[in-house]
Amino acid sequence: MADFDATALAFKMACPSNTLLTDDKGLPGAYVQKAPKRLNELLTNGDSSIHPAFLVGSVEISKLLIGKFQGKAHNNRMYSLPGEDPTVYINHDTMVTYCRNKGDGHHCITASEWGFLALLAKKNGTIPLGNNNYGKDVSETERIAIPTYKDSNGQTCRVATGTGPLTWSDTHDISGIFDLNGNIWEWIADIRLVYGELQVIPYNNAAHPLCDMSASSVEWKALNAQATSYADLFITPNGSGTTSGSVKLSWATNHWQWQSAAIENAGQHDAAFAATTFSGLSDFCRRYLQALALGPDDEAVAADYNDDHFWANTGEAERCALRGGSWGYGAHRGVFSLNFNDPRSLSSNDVGGRPAFYE
Repeated sequence: MADFDATALAFKMACPSNTLLTDDKGLPGAYVQKAPKRLNELLTNGDSSIHPAFLVGSVEISKLLIGKFQGKAHNNRMYSLPGEDPTVYINHDTMVTYCRNKGDGHHCITASEWGFLALLAKKNGTIPLGNNNYGKDVSETERIAIPTYKDSNGQTCRVATGTGPLTWSDTHDISGIFDLNGNIWEWIADIRLVYGELQVIPYNNAAHPLCDMSASSVEWKALNAQATSYADLFITPNGSGTTSGSVKLSWATNHWQWQSAAIENAGQHDAAFAATTFSGLSDFCRRYLQALALGPDDEAVAADYNDDHFWANTGEAERCALRGGSWGYGAHRGVFSLNFNDPRSLSSNDVGGRPAFYE
């Protein structure tokens, strides 16, 4: 584990525009502050409402702090620190707990927060590259990050946080958030599939320290496919994935489709993220899914999302979300990559997460 004092000093010198945030034990982490944006600033047909990442308990917040680096665990707490081998072999619930252990406001990155970062990078033309091809980006020819874990063949797998080139940040400069593309998959705290039905924790409520995200929590809500506002968007699921009028994920002719009709071809599949379609959803509901980067923007083309892929299993009782990809996914990785294949109990050498904070 890094020497915290030395890390803090080095970070202040290298990234003076970022935030060095201490937890309730006085130990620092590196964060990037993000200000609110309206949906019409991020989506082609967005309205003037605030992005849902900035709504906690339906109350608008003025800023978010997102971990600049993938998380490193220390004394059952998750820290955002440069030059570290990110912590892996950590399941969903442990990741949530380790982030919350740092004090009120600290949390595991959420679906709306990740969606906001992805849309902002796309809008700014700075979609990040990353470690998706054994130590380098698939578009690169040389390894340019510091290896922290190699496989039995000597190939670089994980690399030290933030040690890639500036194009590996979401702003393509030193001020940005690193490794949203590749290195390790990142747990997303508040979104899941239940037999193919999409369920979420409303707004960005998962950032609140008292939010219950256990498998049986009553805070999980399905989405009303015909919603016209937040007032009627979140509905109580029936537990079997067949809630009347809810949004469901269906496999349709080699692509995923969000729809209100019963799902077809339940099981495990993957396809290009850009090919994802919407059927039978209200404009408000479609925009909500787009705001969470669960499907492409209106009028977007495949090249806008490179070849990021969307994996899911619609035949199981619960599948939680991972985003970003890891070191071996090549062209299918990226900030829009989405994985609903695995249960919350998954523990793997390429799965970890990222802390975040709100006041």
